[in-house]
Amino acid sequence: MSNCKLPEGIRPLVIYAEECDPNTNEDWFHVKRATFGGDDGVEFFNGASLEAMMAASPTASHLSIVFHDDAMHLSLITPQ
Repeated sequence: MSNCKLPEGIRPLVIYAEECDPNTNEDWFHVKRATFGGDDGVEFFNGASLEAMMAASPTASHLSIVFHDDAMHLSLITPQ
């Protein structure tokens, strides 16, 4: 979800981690706490860095985010 001021009538985009979507998993809160702990689980990404990644891979179709114990890894997925 963006922390910028959005134009009127535009809703922020919210993306849930796999298994942490309250719309598809009854146990989402348990999974969220096991993954992120008591923190809110919000991570911010530098927009300029994401734009540079996308510009370098114009045929990419998806963004992959993998969380490790002490870091996260962002990559773009390009169709085969």
